[in-house]
Amino acid sequence: FTVRQVAQWSKALHHNASCATRDPGSSPGSVAAGRNRETHGAAHNWSSVVQAQHSFLVSVEYCEEEVLSHEVMGSDVRIAYKPFSLMMDGIPFISLPKPPDTIPISFDRSILSNLLSLMEGGVVLSSREQGIYAERHSQAIVSWMGGTGDEMHVMERDVDPVMLFNRETFRQELDRFGRADGFQPQCGFSLWFGQDSSLSAPIFISIKLPWAQQLFKQAHDFRIWLESSPVSPGV
Repeated sequence: FTVRQVAQWSKALHHNASCATRDPGSSPGSVAAGRNRETHGAAHNWSSVVQAQHSFLVSVEYCEEEVLSHEVMGSDVRIAYKPFSLMMDGIPFISLPKPPDTIPISFDRSILSNLLSLMEGGVVLSSREQGIYAERHSQAIVSWMGGTGDEMHVMERDVDPVMLFNRETFRQELDRFGRADGFQPQCGFSLWFGQDSSLSAPIFISIKLPWAQQLFKQAHDFRIWLESSPVSPGV
């Protein structure tokens, strides 16, 4: 491979990440318009990535047992227990299930049931141009980690939305990773619901962003290609 070919691949990766981390409504046609003959052959069909960026892959665990897995297409979603009284606000929701009979007998099921009763308001996730935001409306304590770092944070109740995932930070980390100059970027974040802010909280929710996962796969493939292919000085 030539230096020019490597540069073209790198340019395509950087361009696709930049376009797909923007709100699709903010710059119509930005992906198609930004391609040229040099990058077109290296680029995948990234319009599908942009269209899918307002989506969430949600996995819910009770006491380390998965009880729900669901993909939400849209820019907003509420995760709550029995949120039917809140249906009039028009926000799509994921209704958390009752504790299954398979919960380990060593765990006090009443603790989990009491915790769920405090989660009627739940948490609202919103996908915006700058990133993914969350609002806590539940009485249960909500902690979060990922997206913008590896520290545990406590989400305050009924305050301004807090950013859990920064699109620009992800784009920068993805660019460095693709050039073998950085660590793997995070493609989502995690929530804990409990009576205190700890990793041992009974309810754990993992949220992955499909568009970020797809961009990471492209960067990962490019990094492998870059590391395993000899580069000649041709142009």
